[in-house]
Amino acid sequence: MNLNALKNYFPEISSRRFTQIGTSLIILMVILMGIVQIYAPFDQDEIEAVHTAWKVIHDGEIYRDFFQHHHPFLYYLLVPIIKFFGEVYHTLLIIRMIVFFQYFLIGLITYLLAKKLFNAETAILSVYLLLTSVIFTKLLQIRPDGPQVLCGMISLLFLFSFFEQQNKQKRCVQLIVSALFLSLSFLFLQKAIFLMAAIGSILLFQLYQRKVSFIECAVFAIVFSLPVLIYFLYIWSIGAWDFYLKFNWLLNAMHTGRFLPFYTLQLLAMSQLLCAFYAIGIFYYLESYYQKIIGWCSLWLLFAAIVIARFSYAQYYAPAIPLMAMIAGYALYKMCMGNTYKMLMIIFALSWGSLIGNAYQVVKMVVKGINREPHEKINFVLNNAPEGSSVYDGKSFFNLFRHDVDFFWFEARMNHDKSDLIPIYERLTGNNYDVHAAVEKYAPSIISNYYVNLNNKIIVNSYDQSEKFDDLLIRKKEIFHGAAE
Repeated sequence: MNLNALKNYFPEISSRRFTQIGTSLIILMVILMGIVQIYAPFDQDEIEAVHTAWKVIHDGEIYRDFFQHHHPFLYYLLVPIIKFFGEVYHTLLIIRMIVFFQYFLIGLITYLLAKKLFNAETAILSVYLLLTSVIFTKLLQIRPDGPQVLCGMISLLFLFSFFEQQNKQKRCVQLIVSALFLSLSFLFLQKAIFLMAAIGSILLFQLYQRKVSFIECAVFAIVFSLPVLIYFLYIWSIGAWDFYLKFNWLLNAMHTGRFLPFYTLQLLAMSQLLCAFYAIGIFYYLESYYQKIIGWCSLWLLFAAIVIARFSYAQYYAPAIPLMAMIAGYALYKMCMGNTYKMLMIIFALSWGSLIGNAYQVVKMVVKGINREPHEKINFVLNNAPEGSSVYDGKSFFNLFRHDVDFFWFEARMNHDKSDLIPIYERLTGNNYDVHAAVEKYAPSIISNYYVNLNNKIIVNSYDQSEKFDDLLIRKKEIFHGAAE
């Protein structure tokens, strides 16, 4: 069916009307995704993030007093939320709803940047492709990757606004905001160094072409450096600098990760529509100078996630996905020759596919009670481990608001399928990791059977199998009460 025949079946749809309909459908998709988040199972990284924030409140300084190998800004932001809503399970849900709002903001920034660099129709299509990306749904979880991506996208938005701005005062403000948000992105997660490298290269190339001045580049570098320098001085002042370097950089660099091309292709295939249109857009449709810069950035971020990071976790691709969505949206726009009829039909197809999929997930999770056991287990631990007591979890499954038995409190296992953190930790610190000795020393109220020898005499003599959960052991009553006395 050609375009002229198509016009006989549909009334005229203006660009403004197309944007209104598209925005309405996006809002409907976002609302349904928010409902899914209430019932979706919690990833272990989410438990780790919330528990780290709790440890900041109770267990001292990050890196110095307990292990963590991510940058800390997310955990500091979670501290007042935990203090306000309390150390209860529902605080976890509240934090997830806040993270959902962050996901919405990433979509909004993607729309604004796509509109600036392409056009309004492309911006709508970009957000659709972003929301239908399975990989990007990782940012609906409580993890530092989300705010890292959000701040990085805001930095890019203001950077391109700076390039286009002629007013010197406004130009300076946009440059400062871009540098500040890039700095915040780095404080959320060290993987922001890949975007930092991209933006630094862009500015240097612009300087070479005399489109920006040396003074402007210097201002950007100074504003970016100040928040990072202030934090570095803080961790040095509390005696955590050595641990910061070892855990955030050396330990992660020493992972025995490897390049996994087939797993990478499998992950990208989960967002096949986005990837297909992105490939077409990269090769055929990027036209303007700044569109090509975005294309270069997206390729660099993909390369960094696949080759440099060495692990094919879905969230590692998240910084590239919004840029890929913009390029894919523009390819779709060009393939439809800007015709709103075709684009609207594609939007409806994408929307209803996503809506039906999310509705099915809600029904399945409610009927099967997928999140019921984690909910019950977290509450079981909170109710049976008194405040101030210790719990041994081992892998961030259930311990939200109780103390741990060791400095190295999660991923406590040998022969990791992708890395072996314990030997690396021991080489870096000179400490030996012995979970059974830690259990004997701290006498936790509840322990997991994760990475524990159930035949060990300390475990046999002091713990009984939980009647409710197969993977939990409870300290024997006579021993527990004797210790309390």
